[in-house]
Amino acid sequence: MTNINIPDEMSSLKVFKDADRVRLEIDGVSTGWISDNDTFLERIRPEKLNGCFLDEHLKCEIRIKNVLDEGIDFLANGKYGNAIRCFDEAIHFDSAYASALLLKSHALFAQRHYVKSLRYYKRAVSSDDNLKDDEHYTVLLNQSAAERENFPEVKRNIFTGDEHFAEGDFENALASYDKAMKCANNLKGRILSRLYSKKATALMKLNEFEKAIECFTKSIDIKENDYAYFGKGCCEYELGRDPIESLSMASDITLDQLLEKGLILNETCHFDEAVECFDEILEIHYTVDDLYFCTINGMMYSLKAMDRDVSRYEMIFDRLDLAGRFLGC
Repeated sequence: MTNINIPDEMSSLKVFKDADRVRLEIDGVSTGWISDNDTFLERIRPEKLNGCFLDEHLKCEIRIKNVLDEGIDFLANGKYGNAIRCFDEAIHFDSAYASALLLKSHALFAQRHYVKSLRYYKRAVSSDDNLKDDEHYTVLLNQSAAERENFPEVKRNIFTGDEHFAEGDFENALASYDKAMKCANNLKGRILSRLYSKKATALMKLNEFEKAIECFTKSIDIKENDYAYFGKGCCEYELGRDPIESLSMASDITLDQLLEKGLILNETCHFDEAVECFDEILEIHYTVDDLYFCTINGMMYSLKAMDRDVSRYEMIFDRLDLAGRFLGC
């Protein structure tokens, strides 16, 4: 097994072999039997693991691998909604988890949501070029184009706005969302709430923070949702207002958004609440990347402001040689 070469003194990981299969176990947390060329083994190469918290990192990776395998079983048995929930959990753990992104694309394809399936396929390939499948991509392009032709006008405008937004063209994204708003009376509450949040996010990108707050507030009034509270809090911060009330309502958000929330709470001197954000990230995120660096840095800032011991985090900086490796937050 050339892929698993973690030194014994660095981890309590146990590797069991059976023909061309392996099973990994650490502190009672175990994978099922997987092939010895499973892409998961690439994720746990020593250079990709956190040397300060090796066992914790491995356990997190194995737990998410098991969630992913559960989703694969759901997918194989036609339980697409359950499968997507599993894949979403893996994507929350790692927004660039290529296998999870591709599997979600397949589940959406099976549900005939071709436009959404294409988006997740592109994200998967962007994360891992080895997943590229030109024949499948051609099918996705054709199917998604046909699906869009049959969209009602309001949905077509929303998707067009999303595409403009993804390209950084926020003015045209806003124009498309406004076109969709003209049919607001015909929209279900959940969709209308999301549309107001999309419009608000485009306004944020254009530094129209007051207007963005109005839209986020409408989104919340229609259907309470964590993202709208998060966006509203970010806008309040940009306008020099205290965002604590809005941000405290935003818990079900991405790790990147959770980091931004913590950094804003630091800047507004809500240090205890900031520490809660950083702790939540560090409970599941061990990969030494920009997110990890900024979280550790944010945690140290909070603790120093409260005159608390930061030696644990200074040790992490020293052992992982973080200083100077990233651009910062």
